[in-house]
Amino acid sequence: EVTWVDPETTAVDVTFQSLRQSLPAIESPEAFLSSHQVAIAQMSIEYCNALVEDTALRNSYFSSFTSFGQAPGAAFDTTGERDAIIQPLLDRAMGVAVLTQPDYMVVRDELGFMAPNGAHPGNLIDRLINSPDNPDTPSIVKAVCAAVVGSAVVTVQ
Repeated sequence: EVTWVDPETTAVDVTFQSLRQSLPAIESPEAFLSSHQVAIAQMSIEYCNALVEDTALRNSYFSSFTSFGQAPGAAFDTTGERDAIIQPLLDRAMGVAVLTQPDYMVVRDELGFMAPNGAHPGNLIDRLINSPDNPDTPSIVKAVCAAVVGSAVVTVQ
């Protein structure tokens, strides 16, 4: 639901089948192990990869973001461009059947807030743009997506 990716998508289903034993067996914080978080992270990466690699799905999901073909510095050089990625994810992940959760603005800021004066406070998007690995724009979108989808906001009911 959060990513709009069909769980029967081949890559997602193959990943799920290989990780099935590593995912939580019951919905209880007391039974949650570190191996569960690793499996959830792998599933979130696969869902986000499927979302971004499907051009029609990503263009629908991130309908206001038109910079997939640009270099990261240009693709994310305004607050509007960053919000075009962050807002659809948070709107679908936060506030859904959860009584308490992190503050929306705090999460948004950690993912990619750009201050009105253009200052960058060291958030995820900026760290990735400045990474020596030089990720491309789709990879940065996948990382932001996976950070949301694999977070406690989504995994804790």
